[in-house]
Amino acid sequence: MEKNKKKSLKELEINLSKAKNDVPVVKGNIILEYEEHAVCSNWTSDYRIGFKGYHFKNNDRLTTDFGKEFHTMCFLLKGTATLYYNDRAYELQENTMFLIPNSVTCVIEAKTKGFILVNHFDKPLGRHIDTCERMSLESITPAYNKDNEMYNPVIEIRPALQNFLTLLTQIINDGVYCKHFHNEEFNKLFFLLRFYYSKQEIGIFLSPVLGSNLDFKHLVLTNYHKITCIKDLAVLCGYSLATFNRLFMENFHDTPYKWLQKKKLQVVINYLYDQNLSISQIADLTGFSSSGHLTVFCKEFLHLTPSQFRKQHRQFNIEAKKAGLTEDTYNE
Repeated sequence: MEKNKKKSLKELEINLSKAKNDVPVVKGNIILEYEEHAVCSNWTSDYRIGFKGYHFKNNDRLTTDFGKEFHTMCFLLKGTATLYYNDRAYELQENTMFLIPNSVTCVIEAKTKGFILVNHFDKPLGRHIDTCERMSLESITPAYNKDNEMYNPVIEIRPALQNFLTLLTQIINDGVYCKHFHNEEFNKLFFLLRFYYSKQEIGIFLSPVLGSNLDFKHLVLTNYHKITCIKDLAVLCGYSLATFNRLFMENFHDTPYKWLQKKKLQVVINYLYDQNLSISQIADLTGFSSSGHLTVFCKEFLHLTPSQFRKQHRQFNIEAKKAGLTEDTYNE
């Protein structure tokens, strides 16, 4: 059997762009001077800006590797897939959405052909929108504890939001790449979340990017991968070590050391899911000096060696398929 082909969403966007260049651009649905706008500096096809749509095929494995500076909100509008997020797997049905913070790399395994709409943002969510205090995201408490027991990155797309995304997809397919338009649509998305979802639902869904101090949390999520020790992270964020530790606990509900170790563990687990990578390759990719040091790390935090984790994961998939279960239902 041919191995699943692993692609990044960025690669799919590049492939989609190449395909579009082979055929004439249909502009009959756009009531504007297309050529005039297409040469504007605010008219862009940069995959990191605004909303983008990606078609995928059955068995495609997509990775979210847009760099550490962007959060990514994804909307699965057609098809089904499995989302491997941290150490869990979530079954994605049509018309579901999920948030991938810049601190996490995920794998999406397509089960059918489908379509996914994504938006990347690098600022504290809601901070750039001029709105009343009742609508502010800073008034919403992240609904998770230090072990993330309540956190679920997946939530349904409700009818009003589905209608909005359907129209937006049509406009994107017509070739509208104006930055200002995409910014306005992102603002609308923010309002729809606040109008059609409860504070508790938003608190759970957006917990990785929410906090009592959104600017502080943004600084940490943007810079943590650049450092080798906590003191350097405090300096990079502009705080004394004592103040940094206090703010960190208030916003992340954990100590900096434990949080950083968990982030490293998440990266290791995502690589372990990829059976095409050897243990030594994963050690190199995750900054360990040897596969032996990686094994010690996994024993401490997973209570399993890397090989044992892979074997357990493969066996679980076999048993779950026989029983008609998913990893998500098993963990409930």
